[in-house]
Amino acid sequence: MGMGSLLAEDQKSQKSAPNRNLVPYFSSHAGWYGALGLQMVLFPYLAAVYLHMPARYIGFAQLALMGPGLLFMLPGGTIADQIDERKHLIRMHLFASLPPFLMAGFLFADRLTYEVLLLYAFATGTCTAIATPARDALLNHIVAREQIPRAVAGATITQFASQMAGMALAGFAGQLGPGPFVTAHALSMLSGAFLISRISSTNSKPSRLGVRSAFTRQFRDISDALREIAASSVMWPVLLCNLAVGICFVGVFLVVVPVTVRDIYHGGSAQITALNVAFWLGASLSSIFIMRRGGVQRRGKVIMICLIVGTALLAAMAVHMPFIFLMTLMVFWGCGGGAVLTLGRTIIQEAAPASHRSRIMAAYQMGFMGGGPIGALIIGFLIDGYDAKIAVLFPAGAMSLFLLLIALASPLWRIEAQHCSTAT
Repeated sequence: MGMGSLLAEDQKSQKSAPNRNLVPYFSSHAGWYGALGLQMVLFPYLAAVYLHMPARYIGFAQLALMGPGLLFMLPGGTIADQIDERKHLIRMHLFASLPPFLMAGFLFADRLTYEVLLLYAFATGTCTAIATPARDALLNHIVAREQIPRAVAGATITQFASQMAGMALAGFAGQLGPGPFVTAHALSMLSGAFLISRISSTNSKPSRLGVRSAFTRQFRDISDALREIAASSVMWPVLLCNLAVGICFVGVFLVVVPVTVRDIYHGGSAQITALNVAFWLGASLSSIFIMRRGGVQRRGKVIMICLIVGTALLAAMAVHMPFIFLMTLMVFWGCGGGAVLTLGRTIIQEAAPASHRSRIMAAYQMGFMGGGPIGALIIGFLIDGYDAKIAVLFPAGAMSLFLLLIALASPLWRIEAQHCSTAT
């Protein structure tokens, strides 16, 4: 059977039963990100409040959690391009349930230490880095090409909503203890493996390589993907923006929020939850707006405007304000973040050639997961050297300089929907 026949068969499969596959896909998506929502509150709570570590140690902990993205995100994309994403995701869900089960045991035995927290972080971060590219790539085998923008927006909304639900649940950790919620994290991962198994096999490419063989080819394949990105005037500025967001925005969020809650507002898990939910509520609202519009025409211009406003809001965090004002700021910051994430992911999904899509999506995700721990480590030392209020001015200044350079050196401002068609 020729490649044209395989693609036609894949498109026919996508159109004939999209709902049957989308329900388990989005359900597993919700379970995965709901568990990560629990983790987004529990992990900084355990480091900052439960163990009461200094800011630089919180930065190291976030590096251990998100640092594997630097090591394994692109190899994970290489693997996903070579094997059946569905079977790969089932395995990764099973592996991802083990670290929280073990962490729950330490919590119930009251034996949690900083070293155990670091080991948990690295194991969980590794599973997330390897699984994420396959999750993004699988969506292309479930919906027809013309449905990708709405499907991506739907996946983004599902991600944000489930994360907020997980965060809200984790807010009770201060009253009930973190053990039950870490256990819920593990069970959610197990349920995701079952849900993905209910997806019909729509992948037209056979599994040509095992995981070990894929790793042996990763350097050549990653180089190919980076060449594709560099050759595309559409993709490289979006990926650079994503990396800058990871370093300057995500890193700040990971460390400044728990330290600010602990040292300035003298709060705990409930206050960390409130700020996280406020941010992701804003992100969900902007994603819903984009989906209801059926997409955005001037995508590059919207991304730039959102990043400029987000930088101003980051600088505003240097001003002491009532907690309710800080929550409001987080909502608006989240609105911009949701728009940037949704539009950036849509641009890359549509512009990446099918042969390299998983690897290129991995590079896109690595901006958050790889840039975040670098920013977290830097901001942790800045907070210990100055304080949380002064420290936020450094990434705000760095982001301002980056936006000036990207506006002068790239066509990002002019990128529109018709520029994002796949080159293959």
